[in-house]
Amino acid sequence: MARKNPTHELLSKLGQAMTPSGSKSENHLIPAAGSLIKEPQKTTPVRAGKITATIYPADWHRLDEIKDFFRSRGVRNLSDSEALRLACRGVNIDDQLMSYYEDMKQEDGRQKRSA
Repeated sequence: MARKNPTHELLSKLGQAMTPSGSKSENHLIPAAGSLIKEPQKTTPVRAGKITATIYPADWHRLDEIKDFFRSRGVRNLSDSEALRLACRGVNIDDQLMSYYEDMKQEDGRQKRSA
């Protein structure tokens, strides 16, 4: 009686662990129940969304001030995106924002439809 070598036995077990997924095509193999093959975990990477924004000269000046502040503290090459994010995170959300909003509407000069 011929002895099976370990590689042949392993390949045989692997072949038995895979079964067709209902289709007759051999290209659609899925792990059999109880198999040691696990589906990879799906992870969603943290990814930034992108926006388009209109920035007026006074706002550009303010962004430059933020970047200058960080430059004076040894942080080089702070991007406009980082400066905007810092401004969003650093702002106090209170009634003062309403006056900034009214100023911006006047500066913009366009009429927005009210709901």
